[in-house]
Amino acid sequence: MAILRDHPITGTVGNTVADSFDTISGTPTYATGGIGGGLCAEITADVTEYMQDNLTAEYDAFYLRFEALPGSDSTVATVLVGATHTAALRVHSNGTVGIFSGLTTEVDTSSTVLSTGTWYRIERRTGTATQEVRIYTETGATPLETLTGATAVATLPSIYRWGHPHTGARAGTQKIDRVVLADDWPNLGTITGTGAPAAAAGTAAGSGTVALTGAGAATAPAGDADGAGTLTVTGAGTAAAAAGEASGSGTVGSTVTGSGAATAPAGQTAGAGAVSLTGTGAAAAPAADVDGSGSLAIAGAGAPSAPAAQADGDGAVTVTGTGQAVAPAGVAAGSSTPTLSDVTGGVARRRWQPGHLVRPFTTNGSTMHTSKRHVTISRGSLEEIEAADIVGDVNLTMGVEISVTDVVDGVPIYSWRPAEWVGAVGTKRTARTTLPVDFSAAALPGSLYQVHAKLTATPSVPILHVGTITIV
Repeated sequence: MAILRDHPITGTVGNTVADSFDTISGTPTYATGGIGGGLCAEITADVTEYMQDNLTAEYDAFYLRFEALPGSDSTVATVLVGATHTAALRVHSNGTVGIFSGLTTEVDTSSTVLSTGTWYRIERRTGTATQEVRIYTETGATPLETLTGATAVATLPSIYRWGHPHTGARAGTQKIDRVVLADDWPNLGTITGTGAPAAAAGTAAGSGTVALTGAGAATAPAGDADGAGTLTVTGAGTAAAAAGEASGSGTVGSTVTGSGAATAPAGQTAGAGAVSLTGTGAAAAPAADVDGSGSLAIAGAGAPSAPAAQADGDGAVTVTGTGQAVAPAGVAAGSSTPTLSDVTGGVARRRWQPGHLVRPFTTNGSTMHTSKRHVTISRGSLEEIEAADIVGDVNLTMGVEISVTDVVDGVPIYSWRPAEWVGAVGTKRTARTTLPVDFSAAALPGSLYQVHAKLTATPSVPILHVGTITIV
């Protein structure tokens, strides 16, 4: 089993949900009370708003909760083949769950009644002719009930929507947490082990497992993430592995054996490098290797500190000697100093060149402008979009997001994507998407899109129109 998409629902309370969904319709917002004490997406009663992924897949899973049962039917998820709904899932006013062929033909209804104020896990298979829905408790390994029935279209679905996607049945306020697409049953709640281990999170976005064995008390707060490796804790006494493997297919060398108390605060993240600490005194390496294959080495006596490790390259940061050594920043994006015209990993970074400034406004002592421009991008390319700039002698700490926006009947459908500031303080600061934008027909089927930017320092900030994109 492989996770194809994983949306953990993390952000700022009150802000519109982003989490790298392909499309956000309306304004579902981040709210407290999610699984494990985190955040979740809150969907407003009697309003059409939802999160959408455009991907051909057969399996999806999500967590669902109602603080109060809806007064009438509430559609919580739909599946489409192109523009045609092939299956849908509703919660009825009596708390039972119904599955539908298309939007309106109910093919099976649960005897299970959902309780208010309780998280449930829904896992679904939507095939070429049939569908199967499994209803679990939040962490259950065995379904409370399984529903089956026909679909409306004999083709695998290509669009998934979660929230209130159907204008004809959108009663009640609902909460949704962690949404995934997969190529087989995700089984998100499966955790195994002996003794008294605690695993706060199981396998995420990958096909690995979390195995906890041994005597005593072993705690693994986070399991395998986005990879196929394993996290193993063995031995007597107290062993703690605070973080497992992330975004890789190797294993975390945090195996702890023997007696006493051993702690491995952080594992390896998105690369094959290692963090090595040697010498006497106090050595601190706050961050491990990020998205590269280099290493961070600190050696010597005294109290050396390396606040930042290597990022996205194959260079290394080395601090040696006695006394106190400080390495404020590691190597970024290679072994030389990057420029804004770099092309990394075959992905072109498209910049918005100066045009005429519109709608400047001031925030945190700096003025943000937009440059309206029009660009043409080839269909199927991957582009990092740069959309706004700031000039000021301040260290910008507020967040920024960029939207590639579709406009339907005059209404903008924002698709906010995380962005980051580039450029030195006191010079032009440009907001750039942290991940490339997919301009394939599956991700962005239209030919003309608007580009918007906004600061995320507070929930209510101006949305700036930056320019337009034509896809050819």
